[in-house]
Amino acid sequence: MKETAKRMIEKGMAQYMEHTVQELADADPVYQYDQKDKRELEQRYERLMLSKENRMFINDYLACIRSADCRYAEISYMAGILDALEMMALPCSCLKKRFSKSCRIFTGRE
Repeated sequence: MKETAKRMIEKGMAQYMEHTVQELADADPVYQYDQKDKRELEQRYERLMLSKENRMFINDYLACIRSADCRYAEISYMAGILDALEMMALPCSCLKKRFSKSCRIFTGRE
């Protein structure tokens, strides 16, 4: 089940994911505020008097951070889908056992 779902996600979900995420991002005020701040900071960065080497180093560093963050977001989205599919496939009793174990981990109760 998990491997089949994983293949489906990897093959056909990228475009679907992008549309859904963009729709939510467009409606999210926190994201919109952060995007506005990002644009302002980018303009300030462009005005800095940096050598070509320093600017290239900083640009590479920022690109690496963005790439890793973007990939992590994609993986998180796929994990959520896999978890949802797994939850739909598991009988209710298995879910209760799984959640009760998780609850103990997070609350410290045995």
